Amino acid sequence: MDSLILTGDFNLPSIHWKENTDTNYLLPVTKNGHVVEFIETILNTGLCQINRIFNANDKMLDLLFTTEPMQTSLQRTNAITSPEDVFHPTIHVDVNLSTSFLRKTRLSDIDSIYAFSKTDYRKLNTLISEVDWQESLPLNDLDESIVIFYDILKGCIQKSVPVKCNFIGNWPPWNNNKLRNLKNRKNKLYKKYKKTGTAMDFSKYSVVRSEYNICNKISYNTYLSNIKSQLQVNLKSFYKFVNSKRRSNTFPKVLKFGAIEADDDLSISNMFADFFATTYSRKTYNKTNEPSQSFYGNSTISVPVTTSGTVQHYLRNMKCSYNPGPVGIPSNILKHCANSLSGVLSILFNESLRKQYFPPLWKNSFIIPLFKSGCKSEVTNYRGIAKLSAIPKLLEKIITDSQSHQVSSLLSRYQHGFRKSYSTETNVLELTTIVNEGFRNRLQTDVIYTDFSKAFDKSSSHNNIIIIIIYIDIVYVILRPLARYGFASFW
Repeated sequence: MDSLILTGDFNLPSIHWKENTDTNYLLPVTKNGHVVEFIETILNTGLCQINRIFNANDKMLDLLFTTEPMQTSLQRTNAITSPEDVFHPTIHVDVNLSTSFLRKTRLSDIDSIYAFSKTDYRKLNTLISEVDWQESLPLNDLDESIVIFYDILKGCIQKSVPVKCNFIGNWPPWNNNKLRNLKNRKNKLYKKYKKTGTAMDFSKYSVVRSEYNICNKISYNTYLSNIKSQLQVNLKSFYKFVNSKRRSNTFPKVLKFGAIEADDDLSISNMFADFFATTYSRKTYNKTNEPSQSFYGNSTISVPVTTSGTVQHYLRNMKCSYNPGPVGIPSNILKHCANSLSGVLSILFNESLRKQYFPPLWKNSFIIPLFKSGCKSEVTNYRGIAKLSAIPKLLEKIITDSQSHQVSSLLSRYQHGFRKSYSTETNVLELTTIVNEGFRNRLQTDVIYTDFSKAFDKSSSHNNIIIIIIYIDIVYVILRPLARYGFASFW
């Protein structure tokens, strides 16, 4: 679903609509709780109300919600009935929507990509095992070593993974070869019938159309059954299906950031980059307020050493994915080549820790704008999600598992966030227990709720985290790579 317009007589006279000075849509104002819940449900799907034309009683009963407020305009026009309904003035709506969903696949829509699902892993492992990594990698220059490692690995992939054509189209997830063939036959027979107009051609078309509809229904039901059967092991596919049913997964044709509008991919990308950059703070921590000693005394945490066996264990336990990520190497390749890659990866990881340096190439990521709520045409209604490549995520996992059990004893038992075996559920359970005990003992229980806007995007917050890490005596060899990884403004 690219675009949606929802309009009609909503008959909600208790709502007053006020202008949003920064956008092309209106915001509701009402004290009716049920009406607020109803309207917010609509707005949270990405629809925006843009009708500004009142009736004779200075009320607005006819509303128009759209996912394309920048490309939809309304104006009062002459009545088409006589007499005109005073409660529902005649409105003319202009909509400028793209019809790209009607086009056929063009040659420019076809791209050559690696068919990672058909990788010859035996050949790939053989090629990787033949590389003398000690001779190939200049370990005195970690950045250069990583570039060479990726180049060699991509060369091995090129010889072991076939290439396929990637057709860009809006096929449903339950589509298959049989369904595509039936659809092509149905379309050809329909064109033939339109030319001839004979009953025989129509009969042939009807038979194939009926066969296609039956096959489509069976394929859809099979798709739903597979989602249900894999619900416990593949929750991602379930939520992907739910999201496809409740809202659009595409961006509007025109996006807006302040007074700037854009309708091409490059300008929209730059617009998102400018907005996401505004969430970062350049303030630095005032080090003059540091205490003279650690909070936890002598609680020095040991430095992890990534052996080949450790890396191999984590490689084999990686989730399978054919998504190549920012560097073009999917986790599925790493998982199936654990034996041949564990040695060189352990060398690179240990060099990173020894040099107290996190290479910039490992920081490369895809930033995906994720819609939150409000109008989908407003860039400010999105937040960025970073997709790292598989190898730095692997190092991150190894360090986290190595340090978490050492740090856990230093954390408060009341902390439920970012701790293994703790969650929002355990937090609510403990809070409920405390409240119930207060009721039984006739005691007052106070709860304080806080919410920090974009807390993890602020460099000042990063600096505070680094200071806390210093307080608990995490050794410098771990601290400095962490700082270079995400808290660079501290150093």
